[in-house]
Amino acid sequence: MKLLLTVEKLSRSYGARPALRSATFQLMQGELVFLLGANGAGKSTLLGCLAGAIRPESGKIVWGGGTEEAVTSGVLLQRSSFLYEDLSIEENLLFFAALYRVANAREVVSRLVARLELPERRIVRELSQGTLQKAALARAMVHAPSLLLLDEPFSNLDTAGRVTVLEMLVEHRQRGGSALIASHEPDLVSNLASRQLFLDRGRLEDQALGSAFARELK
Repeated sequence: MKLLLTVEKLSRSYGARPALRSATFQLMQGELVFLLGANGAGKSTLLGCLAGAIRPESGKIVWGGGTEEAVTSGVLLQRSSFLYEDLSIEENLLFFAALYRVANAREVVSRLVARLELPERRIVRELSQGTLQKAALARAMVHAPSLLLLDEPFSNLDTAGRVTVLEMLVEHRQRGGSALIASHEPDLVSNLASRQLFLDRGRLEDQALGSAFARELK
């Protein structure tokens, strides 16, 4: 397996409150890793640092094992959908597909819209929270990134939406993709993740799982 990401002693505080305390872990190609913890544990801060939206105070992030090989990422953060509010879902997805130079962009966008049952002509500012969440996920996946960084991707989704997203994550992994997924719902982990990382007041604990995916990776 290829090493995609190394995080070494990453730290970040907000005033006197530490959000990350020397967080250290690695992520390999083909892994789906769940990042668990209570609200305020540091999950969003860690993903924000990896996405480049938050600057850590100390520590190191190394992509691709320090080699020349690029690691492409798709990002879903709670703070922003990164979608243009005055454009439709389709217009947004086509814009980001062009930005990443996606081949057959219209076909790729149409496939994502159909899979997530998105109202492609609807203006983003008019969307419900659940539909906005799915549109933001489609934006994160439109360029088939090697690594997904997802902050609470199941929030605001109904049961059918959660099942669809879980299926898409399985397919992403089967294509050789990886994901780091922040969630406060451990019941979603057992049959999907290869590992889980626990954050408690900024301190990180790495735990292997006995899932089928985890056994395949050994």
